[in-house]
Amino acid sequence: MSFDLAVLCFNRLFCHKSVKMLRPREHCDEWFSLFVLHQNRARHGQTNYIPEQFLDDFLDLVVWGHEHECLIEPAWNGTQNFFITQPGSTIATSLSDSETKPKHCALLLINKRNFKLRKLPLETVRPFYMEDVVLSESHINPGDPDVVRKVETFCAEKVSSLLEKDGIAICID
Repeated sequence: MSFDLAVLCFNRLFCHKSVKMLRPREHCDEWFSLFVLHQNRARHGQTNYIPEQFLDDFLDLVVWGHEHECLIEPAWNGTQNFFITQPGSTIATSLSDSETKPKHCALLLINKRNFKLRKLPLETVRPFYMEDVVLSESHINPGDPDVVRKVETFCAEKVSSLLEKDGIAICID
């Protein structure tokens, strides 16, 4: 089953009230309730995501996987009364600005009904840079008979300058 179909089915299960979250019967307010899911959090269509309001309000913390942006700091959902952390992908997987931000994981510490996330920066993440290049703002003349080579050189120099940010040197011929 493709991922989109799985999300659609999961969404439909919630809509039809077919998902039941269980709690212990005794001392239910003494348990820390952690929910981990790997589904779209952001709305990409009518039914290919799981809205936060679908989740039960007895939860303490939701660890939301699948979304790639690292939003590790717990965010409070005041409507559902739980925190959400979104660790994100450990590597850049798409050409978007959110992929240029630092990547983290976290150590979750739980004591009774309280929790703390210790944010841990990932140190060996493949670097990802994004920069707009506007050739009309360069000194390259579109009418120059050697324009293709000059554009290639211009772009190679841009890539080289980005790589130098990480101390990576390349040779441009």
